[in-house]
Amino acid sequence: MKPLFEDPKEQALIEKVTLVFIEKGMKAMTMDDIAVELHVSKKTLYKYVKNRPELIKKCVQLQIHSEKENRSLIASQGLNAIEEKLKMTEYTAMTIASTHESMHSDLEKYFPDSFQLITDFKSNFLLNEAIKNIKKGIDEELFCPVVNPKIIAKMFIAKIDLVFDGRTFPKDEFKFNEVLTQISTHHMRGMATQKGLDVLQQLTNQKFK
Repeated sequence: MKPLFEDPKEQALIEKVTLVFIEKGMKAMTMDDIAVELHVSKKTLYKYVKNRPELIKKCVQLQIHSEKENRSLIASQGLNAIEEKLKMTEYTAMTIASTHESMHSDLEKYFPDSFQLITDFKSNFLLNEAIKNIKKGIDEELFCPVVNPKIIAKMFIAKIDLVFDGRTFPKDEFKFNEVLTQISTHHMRGMATQKGLDVLQQLTNQKFK
């Protein structure tokens, strides 16, 4: 992955802190806790950030940077639209599965500036990615030509938020990655041509009528 920060030491530090947050969540981790986890002094942390919110913001920026690079890599592999969407879903599901369950809600409730970065990422990069995928599927005759790519893409992005909705999908009953996979499959199934259904069935081993 291309470094986000010019200083290699800062890049390495933010990468390590991000892993701590992914494993343990954000709200409960103080600067003291982070320093202990990384076996560094707080002085080292404050060399690169003014406070915990700024540290969290840099971690979110790093995660978004990583997501963009990984998704761009998948998009460059020459896959058909359905293969590409399944690969994207698999990548996202893997990321969600390894993330502390409180991460999304912690950001939304306590770190609004960082949460806004994620909101902007979804409404710009992810939306454009979804639009391009749908247009690609139409060109490949995998998705119906009557589909409006922007409308369907916006619907799909909106559904992603349902993955983190504990009221709709209680965490003790549903797994994030399973919900996301179902949403993605349903998304493609709803606009697929017969050719698209055949490809989807072949790739997922599910039967569609």
